[in-house]
Amino acid sequence: MKKTSKRLTILSPIEIKELYEMPKFSIEQRELYFTLDDVEKQEMKTRRSLESRLHFILQLGYFKYKRMFFKFEFNQIHEDVDHILQKYFPKTKPPKIMVNLKTQLKNQSQILKLLNFKLFDDTIRKKLETQADQHVRIEATPMCVLDELLDYLDLNHVSIPGYTTLQEIVSQSFTKEGKRLQSIIDKHIPQ
Repeated sequence: MKKTSKRLTILSPIEIKELYEMPKFSIEQRELYFTLDDVEKQEMKTRRSLESRLHFILQLGYFKYKRMFFKFEFNQIHEDVDHILQKYFPKTKPPKIMVNLKTQLKNQSQILKLLNFKLFDDTIRKKLETQADQHVRIEATPMCVLDELLDYLDLNHVSIPGYTTLQEIVSQSFTKEGKRLQSIIDKHIPQ
C-alpha cells in the first residue's frame, strides 16, 4: 500500500512533549527508578568506567519509566546524576564527558535484554499496522487507536517508536478504512 502523504494530527504539541520528553523525576521517582535490583547491579558492575555505569543506570531508569531511550549529556540532568552518584558512587565527582556511541548502544542492548524488551523494527511495525487496521473499525478517533497501539507495544515489550511513525500507522489505517467503507457504500447503495 502506498504511504499516505498526509498524516492525521493525533496529539497536541503538549501531549507529544509529555509522551516523548525526557523524564523530570521527583525525589521519590529518582529513588524508585534509579534503585537497582541485584541483577541490574551485577550488570552495572560489568561496565568499566564511571561514565558507562552512570549512563547505564540513567538509561535503565528512564527506559523503565518511558519505554524509550534518550540522548543527553550528564550536565543536562545534573539532579539525576547527583542522586545516582550519591547513592552508588559517594564522594565521586560528576563526569564531564559522555560515553561514546558504541557504549551507549551496548548499554541500550543490555537494558532491553534485562527488561525482556525489543526495539521497534519493521516486523513490529507490520504487526502494529495490523492492530491499527483492526482497531480503526471499532474506535472512532485516532487518539483511541493510538492508545490501543501504545498498549500493544507495552504488552508485547516493545520500545515506543517516534511520534511520526505512530502517526503514519494510524493515518494509513484511517485512510484504508475510509476507502473500505466508501467501496461498501458504492456497491450497496444505489445512486
